[in-house]
Amino acid sequence: MKFISYISSFVLSTLALTVSATEKQTFIDQLDTEQCGRSPEKIYIDTNTQEFEMANAYSYSWLALQTLDVDPNSTEDDADADLQNAQENWGLSNVRMIDNARWNVRAMIADYDGAIFVTFRHTDSNLNWLLNADYGLWNFDYSFTMGEKVHHGFGTMLGAIWSDIVEEVRTRATDNQPVVVFGHSLGGAMALLTAPGLVNEGFNVKQVYATGSPKVGSRNWAAMASQALSESAVYRITNSEDLFARIPVSSLALDEFRELFFFASDFLANLTGRLRSQMDFGLIGDHIIVEHDGSTYYSDVETSEIEEQDYWINIAEQFSAIDDSTGSLIDKLNRKVQVMSNNLGEHLMRSPENGYTCSMINALKSGS
Repeated sequence: MKFISYISSFVLSTLALTVSATEKQTFIDQLDTEQCGRSPEKIYIDTNTQEFEMANAYSYSWLALQTLDVDPNSTEDDADADLQNAQENWGLSNVRMIDNARWNVRAMIADYDGAIFVTFRHTDSNLNWLLNADYGLWNFDYSFTMGEKVHHGFGTMLGAIWSDIVEEVRTRATDNQPVVVFGHSLGGAMALLTAPGLVNEGFNVKQVYATGSPKVGSRNWAAMASQALSESAVYRITNSEDLFARIPVSSLALDEFRELFFFASDFLANLTGRLRSQMDFGLIGDHIIVEHDGSTYYSDVETSEIEEQDYWINIAEQFSAIDDSTGSLIDKLNRKVQVMSNNLGEHLMRSPENGYTCSMINALKSGS
């Protein structure tokens, strides 16, 4: 009888995997590389896997975009945002929005296929940009800091809604129900801060996906967060030339960053010397870098820091080549601005040539 039971379980498991693989391929087939900035008709999410899944990263990104950028009182929202579609066609249910008007931060908590989803809105205002740039490391009295310093702007925003998030998740989490935390850009930063905090609050954080996320906490915080999330799948997805995802500049890469502005070397030498202690940010999770052709590669935390130095060296070398070329000072300055603009452009979700939705579709189509 035990043997028959084992065979039955094996057959059922195999059938489930086959159905899942078919659903995933159907999902990939409906994606269009020529229309990569358009909302997909369907999404595909596997909330059970601990392995990295690009389909998850893509679908989580769209969920955050479609649900959180919806405000009847705002004229700045994404015209394609559609919370109703996310509920009717994508399977999202029991949606609650948590807002703080003072700091212009918004979170969404919802149910999906037996899991609790927690996600955050991307940068949506000038105030958000100011808080993004408020990178000093700071002590806060919230469980997501684990007693260590975190990014002042991000900590301020998350702290403003933290108790509401914890309370809402607690009302939903029964029988160790899995929690999935995700977001893009500022939303990704909020997700990375939130995940270890929810573990500290006793919740089962299953997956964490952050696309285009800047750094969020000190090295000590990162060590504590990594320990708290040791049983969770934590992934940072970054376009290969996304500048925003490489800031605040690592203390290890400040010298390379300073090379970009050699014309103010004395000033920046003094400035970076004073700031070095405030730039001691750490990283958590596995890093997945997506190239323009859709290929991907993985790196651990230590390798990611080395690659960040290489990233700034590469830009410095591009600047140097521009300086050595012919042309007026104005022409050279414009070309440098274009280099930085191209790198910043890779941070956008729906840029038609190099945004995250395009790069992730390319990766899915190529099987990366």
